[in-house]
Amino acid sequence: MSINIKTAPENYSSAFTPCLYSIGGTQDSAFIDIETIESNSNTVLGVKRFAGAEEVVINISNYLRRRLNPQPVTPASCRFVFPEGRCIKAHIRVNATESEQTIFTAAMTKTTPYQLLSSRSAERTIRSGEDDELAFLAEEGELIAEIAMQGTTVETFTADQLTINTPRMVVFTFDTDTILAHSQEPDSVESFEISILANGTKRMVVKYRIGKAATNSVRLCWLNTSGAFDYHTFTVLHSRESRISKGRMISQNGHRTLHSAAEEHLTILCKPMAEKEMEALAELAGSPKVFICRNKSHLLADITTDKITLSSQQLTTPKVELRIAKPKNHQQF
Repeated sequence: MSINIKTAPENYSSAFTPCLYSIGGTQDSAFIDIETIESNSNTVLGVKRFAGAEEVVINISNYLRRRLNPQPVTPASCRFVFPEGRCIKAHIRVNATESEQTIFTAAMTKTTPYQLLSSRSAERTIRSGEDDELAFLAEEGELIAEIAMQGTTVETFTADQLTINTPRMVVFTFDTDTILAHSQEPDSVESFEISILANGTKRMVVKYRIGKAATNSVRLCWLNTSGAFDYHTFTVLHSRESRISKGRMISQNGHRTLHSAAEEHLTILCKPMAEKEMEALAELAGSPKVFICRNKSHLLADITTDKITLSSQQLTTPKVELRIAKPKNHQQF
């Protein structure tokens, strides 16, 4: 009886759930080696050996997670980009038999093509100088991003077009100032809508209201449970501290500092939000990857807040405490 792959994970399955393959026809082999392969590079990620079983079930999720490293995209004008580290295409090989190639994501659950990979609502606020992203899984075909600005009049333009030759994750990244630069009267624009079309069909629409500038604001982005990055601006920088940690010793000559490092701690707030938006914001506290958006770059942060109040009888102001992930070390002598 020849070896056959009986079942395999569906496309766009999560690498954070069991990724199970079942292989039949193995009883006639003294042993079989099952290789997990990254399809694009043909790199073997791991091998498991089995012997004496009529059917084998293998879970490859551990191999996949090691290769995922989701990062926010570098802010760009208004265009489609392919993000790195958020998906992996893989398959298994048993002797000369190979499975179909499957895309696995960094989401917590299975996702579907053209689903907006975000926990936030489709109506958002953004300010001058800020950027954002719309992430989704795309099938083969033509993608178009159209933007409609609402002010004294409605002005529309096509921001970018892209041909997809193989299914993959796509991000439309943009910044507010580039969009407003397409308006004849940028100061009058109150909001804009971004529509993503695939093969002529409108797949998603996200609306942004232009908010007032906040001088002491802090904008964060974080990996959400859909395997992409959400963004939000905390309009109040409540406090900013430098906390010093020291390694000390005492000798016959007295006290001495062996080494010291400074950590930057921030406490930030924003205006009260609807419960649904608070639920999306709550993912920030548990996210393994959080960044401060600063000067068109992303600075890794560590959230020290361990509780987000979703709803209360009293009006609650969302408050988050965090620190820059990498301390600043001082000279050591």
